[in-house]
Amino acid sequence: MGKPTGFMEYNRQTAKASSPKERIGNFNEFHTPLSKEEQQRQGARCMACGVPFCQSGMELMGMVSGCPLHNLVPEWNDLVYTGNWEQAYNRLAKTNNFPEFTSRVCPALCEAACTCGHYGDAVSVKENEYGIIENAYEQGFAKAKPPKVRTGKRIAVIGSGPAGLFCALRLIERGFRPIIIERGEAVEERRATIKKFFGEKILNVNSNVQFGEGGAGTFSDGKLNTQTHGGFNRDVLELFAKFGAPEEVLYLNKPHIGSD
Repeated sequence: MGKPTGFMEYNRQTAKASSPKERIGNFNEFHTPLSKEEQQRQGARCMACGVPFCQSGMELMGMVSGCPLHNLVPEWNDLVYTGNWEQAYNRLAKTNNFPEFTSRVCPALCEAACTCGHYGDAVSVKENEYGIIENAYEQGFAKAKPPKVRTGKRIAVIGSGPAGLFCALRLIERGFRPIIIERGEAVEERRATIKKFFGEKILNVNSNVQFGEGGAGTFSDGKLNTQTHGGFNRDVLELFAKFGAPEEVLYLNKPHIGSD
C-alpha cells in the first residue's frame, strides 16, 4: 500500500488551521486543505503493514484502538497515492456513509493506531479522507443511488442524529422507505433559529438546536414525554403501533421510549 519508501521520503503534512482569534469572528471552515499533489504524497506514506491496526477497531482495556467503522484505510490511501480518486471514494463509502462529517470531527483513532506513528509521524489518514470526499462531491461521484428494487415496507427510525441517519440510509439502500421520528424542532424551524443566531446574533434560549438536543442523544434519557407539546406523544406512539409495536404502548402505564 502506498509507496514502499514513502514514509521515509515524505514528512507528515496536515491542513493548516487559522488562528483562534480569526476563527471566532465567523462560522466558516477554518482549515486550508492540502492540494491534490500534497494529498497524494500523504497517501504514499502509508506502509505495507502486515496487520493494519488503523482499520481494526478493537477494544483494548476499555478503549478503542483503530477505526470503529473498520474503514479500509490502507486501500484508499494507496488509491489516493496512485490518483484513482473515484475508486478511493468507492472504497471509503463502502464502510462510511458520512465521510463529509467524520473527516472534520472524528478524533482519528486510525492515526493513533498507525504503525508508522509508533516511531515517527502517523499517516495523515483524516486529511486523505477529507480529500477523497470533497473531490467526490466536486466530480459528482457522491451522488444519490436509488435502489433498483423497492420492498414497499416502511421502518421507523428514532432520532435524526448520526446513528439514525446512518441507519435510515442503509435501509434506503436495501429498498425500504424509512421514516425518521425526531423529538426536536422541524427542519424549517431549526433553520430559522440558526439563521437568527448566526446572522442577527439573536439567541433563542428555548431552542433545542443550540443546546445539543434534537440530534444525537435525543432519546438517550429514554423519555419521549420530556419537552413535548400538544398531541405529539400520541402521534408518535400511534406510528410505533402502525409499524409493528404492540398496541399496549398506547395505554399501558405512562408510555415512554427507551432501551426497553
